[in-house]
Amino acid sequence: MDWLHYVGKSFYTQPQFIKEAEQYGVSRRVSIRVLTGMNWNDRVWVAQSDMKQKRRVTPTQGAEVFGSFRVQKLSGLSKTAIEALRRHDVKLTSVPVAFKDVVRECGEYTVDACYQLTTPLPEIARILAEETSLGVDIGTLLLQGQFKMLEPIAGLPDCTFQWGFRHFDGVSFALSHKQLKLLPEFETKVVVLGAFKITADESKKPAKPKTKPEVEQLARYVYRDLWS
Repeated sequence: MDWLHYVGKSFYTQPQFIKEAEQYGVSRRVSIRVLTGMNWNDRVWVAQSDMKQKRRVTPTQGAEVFGSFRVQKLSGLSKTAIEALRRHDVKLTSVPVAFKDVVRECGEYTVDACYQLTTPLPEIARILAEETSLGVDIGTLLLQGQFKMLEPIAGLPDCTFQWGFRHFDGVSFALSHKQLKLLPEFETKVVVLGAFKITADESKKPAKPKTKPEVEQLARYVYRDLWS
């Protein structure tokens, strides 16, 4: 399944985002509601528009897609969230932590522990949603994965800005982008027409992850809210 996700210009320019993603990987906040519809290895296309304000009467039209990442890790979990997964018989295998203290443009955090698992992401989301309904602090959910540049950058004039994550026909988009990329006249950007809207029912079955997915427990998380 593919998703389209916008990165706010108040936090990042594209070069800033790319530099950070190449160092640490991508990390984007996600709601528990959206997480319940995701799977490990889902592809998230990263875009920007001219949206710089949190609230705007007229939706921004147009976007630039400049990369993507696969959902490989769910970070931001609290100690109580990890304990809840264990209570629900989720087998967690401890793995070395890649980075202990991480400082990003949008926030910073300290990693406490990292675990590999084989449990499907919708099941993890279901458990966390259940714990949240009981008043348990599960932490701040962060989708993470390795960044892949899109070259050339693709302008999508028919896409309307939307907060969070939305279903995206990434297969058709990638095919259109590939065809335009082969044209001799392109330079640093191509224009891809179409909104590439798709519903969850139209999406393909989950792709099998090439590596075991991970969940990460944080000891500290500080979010920089530039909108306030």
